[in-house]
Amino acid sequence: MIVIMKELFVYILIFILAFTIHEFEEILYLPRWLDKNIKNNLLAEKVKSKFFHKVISHMNTTKFGLIVLEEYVLLIVILIYITISENNILFVGILLGYTFHIIVHVVQTLILKKYIPGFFTSVISGIVSTLLTCIIIKKSNLVVIDILITTSCVFSIIIINLLICHVLVRNVK
Repeated sequence: MIVIMKELFVYILIFILAFTIHEFEEILYLPRWLDKNIKNNLLAEKVKSKFFHKVISHMNTTKFGLIVLEEYVLLIVILIYITISENNILFVGILLGYTFHIIVHVVQTLILKKYIPGFFTSVISGIVSTLLTCIIIKKSNLVVIDILITTSCVFSIIIINLLICHVLVRNVK
């Protein structure tokens, strides 16, 4: 049991490192990238969603940083719970939910046909999260339906959390 717990803890640390590096790339480059690509109408031309434009129209470095901070704190709390409880299925759900987030960056890059902040570290962290997922599934003998249900729940919570964060930071100066 101790060996499994130590392994899980190492996997969690690897994931936190990959997540952190990816988020730093986004924090450093996304607000300026949005300003530039809103001004040159690239986003208006390629993305027709009014909801998307409403969400990004108020974004700045501070607001984006607050959203990332909230996600990071929430993730750390959940990963502490996973470490203590050895809840491998929840960790797999988080890894796969994160991997879907990474796939979105790749799709955005393909649609816009230009660099999207977070793309470079998406490739690296996507590989890391996929490898960790495979290792944990293999070692834990998890059932596919449980993985699908957990991942669906985790991804839904990620989306709801992001929407709430965007609403909450909307009036931050």
